[in-house]
Order: sequence, then C-alpha cells, then structure tokens
Amino acid sequence: MLAEELLAVLVCPVCGGAPLRLDVEQARGDVVARGSLGCSDCKRWYRVVDDIPSLMPEQVASSLRAADAHWESWRAAMDAFLQWRDSAWSDPEAARSRRETAAAMHSRFIEFCELPAGMFTCLDVGAGTGHVADLLPDDCTYIGIDPLRGGRAPDTGQAPEQMPRPSRPVSLVQGVGEVLPFADGSFDVVLMLGALDHCNDPEQVLAETRRVLTPGGRFGLLLGLAEEKPRGGLLRTLAGAFSAEPKARDTHTFSFTAAQLHELVGRHFTIEAAIEDSGRAFIRTVAGSDVSEQ
Repeated sequence: MLAEELLAVLVCPVCGGAPLRLDVEQARGDVVARGSLGCSDCKRWYRVVDDIPSLMPEQVASSLRAADAHWESWRAAMDAFLQWRDSAWSDPEAARSRRETAAAMHSRFIEFCELPAGMFTCLDVGAGTGHVADLLPDDCTYIGIDPLRGGRAPDTGQAPEQMPRPSRPVSLVQGVGEVLPFADGSFDVVLMLGALDHCNDPEQVLAETRRVLTPGGRFGLLLGLAEEKPRGGLLRTLAGAFSAEPKARDTHTFSFTAAQLHELVGRHFTIEAAIEDSGRAFIRTVAGSDVSEQ
C-alpha cells in the first residue's frame, strides 16, 4: 500500500491540489496492483500500478508519448537511452562490473553529501529502480521519482534483469523533474545522480528542486562532465541520429563543463562544496540561502 509518508507530500502535477485521494481497484497483499489518485480541486485522476503512481505533466503520457513539440526531442532521447540501457546491461559479466563501479562511485558521493544525522526525508530525482536507497540510513524516508515507472521501459514494462534494485522497501513515483508532484518544502534532502543531463529543462528542474526542499535543506548533485564545449541544448536530430547503436553520451539531452554546471547550480543554490571524481562532478549545496552571494 502507498506509504503514508508518500501520500502526505503528493500534490496534483497540474493544479497543485492536495491531498490526493487514493482509490484502490485491485490489491495484491499490501500492494496496490491497480488504483488511482484523485485531485478534488481539478477533478483529475492519476493511475497507480504496483504501488507506483503516475504523476506525469499533461504534456507527457505515462508511455512517454509527447503531446507537443516541447517534449518531443526529450522523448526521442529517452528512446535512445532505453536502447543503450538494454544493450549496456545485457551481458552479465559487464553488468556485474558496472554495478560494482557505480556502487563505489555512489558510496563516495553519498559520503560527500554529508547527509543529516537522525531521521530525514529524501527525494531521489531520476531514481530508476530506487537502488540508491540502500546507501542511505535505515531511518531515512526515501522517495524516488523517474519518468520510467520504477525504472521499467514503457513498452515492455520491465527493467533489464542485471540492473541493481533496492533491498529495502521504497516509495516510487512516475514523474519528471520539471514538474515535481510534491508540496513545497517536503524534503530535507534531494539527490540527483546522473539525471540532470537527461532532462528536458535543467533550469526548471533545479527551480523545482529548490521549491520542494525545506529551508536549509541539502541538495546533492552527481553528473558526468563534458571535456569540450557542451552541446548547449536538446539534440534536435536525435530521431535520425541512431541508425547505429547509440553510445551513452549520445543519449544525453544536455552536457556541461564544470564551469557551466557550477554557474547553473549557483543560480538556484549556495554551493558549499564541489569536487571532481573520475570525470564526474560532485556538488553539495544548501537551499534557502542568498544565492546572489555566489
């Protein structure tokens, strides 16, 4: 069943109405196999499948189908990402090495973030399956959001078998960082691991991240860095670019040098610390301070 902690912070992604009413159509033990969340303000309903509510913006369906041109290039990039992901995780030995490398990197990042002591609420933007929850304290309330429902491809309803998965219960939401379906000030910590360069509008994602953080809340960002001048925007030719199998870097909608990433983040947060680790930026920030001091 959807956790009370999740229901307490969810809002309608269209009008911001809350609380959302849960209607269970089919249960499987404690899991909502099929159901819906209703907004009493705008009368919209959002599907819940296997305990994961789909709270996508109006312009994007749960299948990632885009309703307008603003999201179409992003959708093409997501299609390329899914194609790359299926290939990257297909070989068991290569997948084992990838899991170990990622776990070590993520562990260093979580230590760098200097998370609060005691109980805290954490949002993981671009969470995939939610496996990062295993690196967090047991008493942390973890919520993950991703445009892929629980990391699953929309056409098959599956994630690659070799991908890491959480060993603890997690709360997951299908949605996008540009329209976070959570109330203002809902989280003490927001983490974003390798997701900002896959989004449709990085500026809006960071603005939404700051909105859902408590004053003084911690934002931790991990992102691969561009070595040369970045593309500077969406890859408008994605649809015709992948006659061959795409590489990981080809599936990103944006790329950033270290200086450009710091400038972007600094417009929304006070940067407390930033380092580079194996070609990736670790940035730790705080919300609620005067970013103009940066």
